[in-house]
Amino acid sequence: PAPAAELDISDERPARLPDEQIVRVINELVRSSWVSGGITPTKPITDDEWCRRVHVKLIGREPSQQELAAFVESRSAKRREELVDLLLQGETYIEEFAAHWSRTWSDILLAAGDKRANRGGLEHFLRRAFGRGQPFNNTVSELLTATGGSTIGDANYNGATSFLVAHADREGIYAQATTHVSRVFMGLSLECSRCHTDSTWSGNEQQRFWELNAFFRQLKIERHQDRSTLVTDAAHADGETFYALPNGSIRAAYPVFVDGTEIPRHPSIEKVNRRDLLAKFVTRSAQFRQAMANRFWAELFGVGFTIPADNIGPHNPPSHPELLAKLGGQFAAHDYDVRALIRWIALSEPFALSSGDVATHDQIGSKPAFDRFPRARDNRSPVLNQLRVAQEAYASFVSKAGANSTPARLTPTVPGVVPTELSNIDKLLATVATEARQLSRSTVYGNYILDSDMSIEQKIQHMFYATLHRAPTAREQKAVSDVLANNAIPADKTALEYVWWALASSQEAR
Repeated sequence: PAPAAELDISDERPARLPDEQIVRVINELVRSSWVSGGITPTKPITDDEWCRRVHVKLIGREPSQQELAAFVESRSAKRREELVDLLLQGETYIEEFAAHWSRTWSDILLAAGDKRANRGGLEHFLRRAFGRGQPFNNTVSELLTATGGSTIGDANYNGATSFLVAHADREGIYAQATTHVSRVFMGLSLECSRCHTDSTWSGNEQQRFWELNAFFRQLKIERHQDRSTLVTDAAHADGETFYALPNGSIRAAYPVFVDGTEIPRHPSIEKVNRRDLLAKFVTRSAQFRQAMANRFWAELFGVGFTIPADNIGPHNPPSHPELLAKLGGQFAAHDYDVRALIRWIALSEPFALSSGDVATHDQIGSKPAFDRFPRARDNRSPVLNQLRVAQEAYASFVSKAGANSTPARLTPTVPGVVPTELSNIDKLLATVATEARQLSRSTVYGNYILDSDMSIEQKIQHMFYATLHRAPTAREQKAVSDVLANNAIPADKTALEYVWWALASSQEAR
């Protein structure tokens, strides 16, 4: 297919403001919301607390004693700005910065994806992009337009292909790719619209879903055993996308972007590369700017302007719409510089506040005021509770399967649906058994970890980082050991599926 260069897609950006002014805008708009809401913010944290926070949030680890001492003992009036700049731009921290944010975005991009995706390849692609400071709109464009092999060693290997390979179905419909691209890069929830003919709770319609889906119809995944190659299929360059209404009638959809912009259907562009065009539509849209500003804010604070961070709309408006619009606009004005966006947020007044006594964002739909730094929920007890349930469920499973035989596999059913004759406790245990099997098999991490050649200790570590983004505590390690102690075959995958269920279904999981 031909490139989309001849189509004029607007890329208007606001005037670029100085960094100091952007930080002032953040502080003023957040303070304004405090005044209008009669809210008194918490006190700022101390220098050593701030130093720890900025290290964890920017490069993914606590500062060393030397790093902490150097910051606290500094007499510079701009020591906070200097530390942020050092962590973002200093040569000794580039690798840590890139590794941290590549892991973060791999989590986001591969969520609920297929196990055929190469996480290592995607992380490598993202690590290079973050390391060299590539504009984020270019990174997203490469993800949306990527072609080549997804396995390291392929002659045409391209780590960026792992994103769409993870969300591509074998039937070539690419419904999951449509919804995931929409949510991640534009903050639009289109899942319900796949089947609904009238407006859904999020205000989107079925025609809109399939018009966006039409951009993916040149996408083709060639699968060869454990390898996948992503190509652009010219044979489907100018065809319609057909979908069924609930009454059984068939309709056709042509590529139309979410803002209503349509690809003109005339001979000069009928062979246009649709994914190339989609990448331009997405990365030049107001939705992209705000969705990315919201996402990075959420990663730094633990909560975004909307909850969840990837769902913005009339049904779920942002807590600070003017601030989100300005942040997104300046992100574009500064050429989608990720380090600049992170710098503004890290140097803002809300980022330096203490957590206080209570969290203000415990419920979906609540509106964070950022009058305190959102407290990371202490979910160690719920995780432990889940592990204890997993221990009982797996012990029951083993006793029924027989300790001297290979554990039997339960036939997967709809999670929670169990025979009516079972007692309440048996219903719980049977439900956990069903969900443990399904949950571990429905995520890219479950497959990636459980099918790997790592030792059981390494698998446990990876499972905690993939779900809770931290190492297990001593009590959690003991609880995991208690689950595995019921197993006659120490490295059996079934035991690990129960551990995975406990972690992935806990409140602390992302």
